[in-house]
Amino acid sequence: MYSFAVRNASLASRIAPAAPLATLVAPLATLVAPLATVPARLATPAAAAAILAALATAPTPASAQTRFESMDVFQLEYAADPQITFVGDRIAYVRTSMDIMTDRKRSELWVVNLDGTEHRRLAAGTSPRWTRDGRRLAYIADGQIQVRWMDTG
Repeated sequence: MYSFAVRNASLASRIAPAAPLATLVAPLATLVAPLATVPARLATPAAAAAILAALATAPTPASAQTRFESMDVFQLEYAADPQITFVGDRIAYVRTSMDIMTDRKRSELWVVNLDGTEHRRLAAGTSPRWTRDGRRLAYIADGQIQVRWMDTG
């Protein structure tokens, strides 16, 4: 399941009308609140995907939609491969977009706490996998397996 987000404000205004931030954040709060009480062993990638979907999608009325143009593909991003730590406190995922200068796909690793705080980019790469203790993250970058210690950055 992929969720799309729009990076460019002019494209966003053509696709969907501006919505108050509170109306976009309220559904996210209802999704995250129950997850805070879920034991770590029950946290699943499906739950992480639901959180990412809520972050990236907004309702769009049919009357606000316009024709999608070929250059608009460079303004889209999507999140995939969410991985929850075994402890259940962080989610690592791959954020993919298109680079207009190289006309190629760009995949980057991002990490966010389960409560939505400390959302940050880690590195270029794909296929994130946590170690059992949640202190290291393995991923693939430039065709090689990399391991990052999360406590030291």
